[in-house]
Amino acid sequence: MDTNNGKIGVIIIEDDLPVRQLIHSYLTEFSKITVLGEVSTGEEVLEMLDSLQPKVVFLDIELPNISGLSTATLLKQKNPHINYRVVLSAKAAFFMP
Repeated sequence: MDTNNGKIGVIIIEDDLPVRQLIHSYLTEFSKITVLGEVSTGEEVLEMLDSLQPKVVFLDIELPNISGLSTATLLKQKNPHINYRVVLSAKAAFFMP
């Protein structure tokens, strides 16, 4: 059942509130995207995942308690219907050799 009126449902997982708000603001510019929720930890998204059922997750690498990469693994195990995980980081160390 499509509960998003043909739009792509996304969740934003980012512990930095200004960054989370910026991502949300950017995503609302796209008519085919609807932001289903925003959370700041991996634990929060795992709790709400079943009720929201996103197709795409924007995920910060550095999260408190459970890392973003571990959260991505848990998300896919819990809900294989998530088609894409967009991993985000503002830290150059993750991308530099």
